[in-house]
Amino acid sequence: MLRFLLDLNKCVGCEACVVACFNENKLVLRNVNVYNEFQHPLLSTFRLSLSCNHCLESPCLKNCPANAYSRSETGAVLHSAEKCIGCKFCTWQCPYDAPKYQENMGTVAKCTFCNEKLLQNEKPACVLGCPTGALSVEEKKTNISPQKINGFTEKNTVPLIRIIPLREENSTPILQNTFLEDEKTLFNETFESPKSKISLKKEFPLTIFTFLATILVSTFLASAISGFEVNIFAFAGAGILATILSTLHLGKPLRAFRAIFNLKNSWLSREIFFFGGFLFGAILYFLFFKFQFLAWLTGLSGLIAMFSIDMVYQVARPKKPTDMHSADTLLTSLCLTSLFIEKYYIFLGFVLVKSFLYLYRKFYFHQHKFSINYIFSILRILFLLFIPAILFLSKTSILFWGITFCILISEFIDRCEFYSDLDVITPKKQIFHDIFFELKEN
Repeated sequence: MLRFLLDLNKCVGCEACVVACFNENKLVLRNVNVYNEFQHPLLSTFRLSLSCNHCLESPCLKNCPANAYSRSETGAVLHSAEKCIGCKFCTWQCPYDAPKYQENMGTVAKCTFCNEKLLQNEKPACVLGCPTGALSVEEKKTNISPQKINGFTEKNTVPLIRIIPLREENSTPILQNTFLEDEKTLFNETFESPKSKISLKKEFPLTIFTFLATILVSTFLASAISGFEVNIFAFAGAGILATILSTLHLGKPLRAFRAIFNLKNSWLSREIFFFGGFLFGAILYFLFFKFQFLAWLTGLSGLIAMFSIDMVYQVARPKKPTDMHSADTLLTSLCLTSLFIEKYYIFLGFVLVKSFLYLYRKFYFHQHKFSINYIFSILRILFLLFIPAILFLSKTSILFWGITFCILISEFIDRCEFYSDLDVITPKKQIFHDIFFELKEN
């Protein structure tokens, strides 16, 4: 089994490897990322030529819901465009930004390690195209130790690449002793983190889907527990709408059935499977069989679906002070259920927990200088706490529906913020984080 070998001392950033890869695949599947591209005098400058590292613990292969990935006998991780549903989940999972979504095709493409060449004992195109010998291949050693290279994350993926670090004479900044402290501070304030590949605008159909799914599970649980009245036509309509919305972000929506092909490993497969089972069971329960066993089985399926949704987004939540989020669907569904069955003390407990998580997250963001949408924050607190408190104290005749309306608005705002805050590690993000850390240490 082979692996890439990258010598940082030899790479000059000519991008001949990128051109060779494009000529071979007609796609840009390799990138050269510059560490310290602004040539900060306190830091060394070098280039990281990266494509797919064909990790032994490949997150793309493990988490793809459609089982579109496989491993060749050469060790190369291969992607099948014919099996891909275009969900882009693998692009979130890979810290090296190797799987790249092709808008015109509706599927993902990635480096194949030039697998056909390897089978014929030839070298990959990028290696053949490197004029300085900075990029090559070698036999994989038995034990691969995690590498501590600035700008490169190992992240327990066991990548098939060995990086030769800069020699000391290449890593010592020339102007280190002449750089002023106030200039360093100015650089820290102006050097902005690269934008996330995930955004609320891109994922808005999923925002509505997860919000509707939470409401559907909550109303069903309330109905099963206390007889909360549910309009079956509204319930079924919302379920159909949620299902349609869940496919709108797919590049190949007609292949959506493949999304449950990896129940063994993929939380996305589990989310779709258990939510589909919940909807089917709920409609059976409301229309035909009012069996208690069916009610609890359906409710359990709905809660597992909520937990699966939360697990899907774990990889995209690096900016988190805790593992819990105020917009988590499982927490929200339990909160709404307690409201619908009018267990107000339990509901108040959930509201306090969610408020604490929300405020703590904002404090954490402020401390770490992450962006905060203050308009969303103010509206969220108003609808979650202040307006419901006023309605409760006024003892209005529409107390229940007034509080319910406010809570649903506040939860939708929080769900929107959740998607706005999503972020994943990429080589450019890792470079930014490591540069920021280095500057703090110097």
